[in-house]
Amino acid sequence: MKSQKNRTAILLVIFLVLQFLVISLAREKNFTRLCETKSMLVVNDIFPGPEIRVRKGDTVYINVHNQGSYGITIHWHGILQLRNPWSDGPEYITQCPIQPGTNFTYKVLLSTEEGTSLHSASWYSGDLKERVDEAMEEGTSLPRSDAYTINGQPGDLYACSKETTYRRKVDYGKTYLLRIVNANIDSTLFFAVAQHNLTVVGLDGSYIKPIYTTYMLISPGQTMDVLLKADQVLGRYYMAGRHFSSDNAKVSEIGPISVTSIMEYNANYTHPTSPLFPKTIPMYKDSAAALNFTCQIKSLASPKHPINVPLDNDITTRMFVTASMNSLYCEDSGFLSCVETPVATSVNNISWVNPRSTDLLQAYYRFSQTLSLYSLC
Repeated sequence: MKSQKNRTAILLVIFLVLQFLVISLAREKNFTRLCETKSMLVVNDIFPGPEIRVRKGDTVYINVHNQGSYGITIHWHGILQLRNPWSDGPEYITQCPIQPGTNFTYKVLLSTEEGTSLHSASWYSGDLKERVDEAMEEGTSLPRSDAYTINGQPGDLYACSKETTYRRKVDYGKTYLLRIVNANIDSTLFFAVAQHNLTVVGLDGSYIKPIYTTYMLISPGQTMDVLLKADQVLGRYYMAGRHFSSDNAKVSEIGPISVTSIMEYNANYTHPTSPLFPKTIPMYKDSAAALNFTCQIKSLASPKHPINVPLDNDITTRMFVTASMNSLYCEDSGFLSCVETPVATSVNNISWVNPRSTDLLQAYYRFSQTLSLYSLC
């Protein structure tokens, strides 16, 4: 009898471990957007990547197999990873890249996060890695995307995209939770749904005081949980995103062009010739509209979600940190011509340089034990 109980316990433990083990395979696969077919490094053969559903307090192990042609890491954007920096993912900071043909297991600790965290993606023409490497070598800005996407599709305002536009059917009278992620590198977007109101209830893993609005502004890397009630005339409506601002003058040329998806009511009715476009979505560089939205963002601060803000008498150390991005001085001469002014970024006037032998966290950890560091990257 005792032996039977032990076997039951062992089986239960094995089940619980496997329940939170996720296998992620990174490899090249062909995708077609904007009349172009190209190979991209994706996770589990899909673009955007797979969804992992978890609960607050869960521990998830993700075993990443790199079958690509260059080193990669995965950063779990929006996850606090309290006292668990080894699995946070930034390349050369908390780990060395996962080299082709190898694998690495991340331990992701969920704590107080609520709602949605990354990932999704924009669409870049050509070989994105080559474009990034070239920009890094020349000291220029990172490449701008050629189209934004909603669930991987640019929408029918872009070339060769009408038939593949993402569509979502809804039932009249129901309220839907939209989990909206801005996974662009450096583009802030306006978002709106034609003739429908939005209620923003969550932002970056936390609940906020509800924002009742006809449009929203979402920054790069930001996530929002938004309630939408399907209460309008039966028909089809665009869900659209539009660029807010950029340091690249060329982006203003595509400002009026929006990424779109279509929300369609379920019912037996005559469809209009084309979906309605949101009149409330602001135009490019509408700073007043941007401030109007961001000034409404406030902590929920309820009894169930208390906010403990440090007071002045609790602060023991104050730090002054300056993050900057500037153009380096370049003067034309007979031997050197400034075709494009290189860009330099820094924190407290120190620019980042990839370590040659180890990542920073490993170096810090091992330096406290011994002065002899060995090559890890």
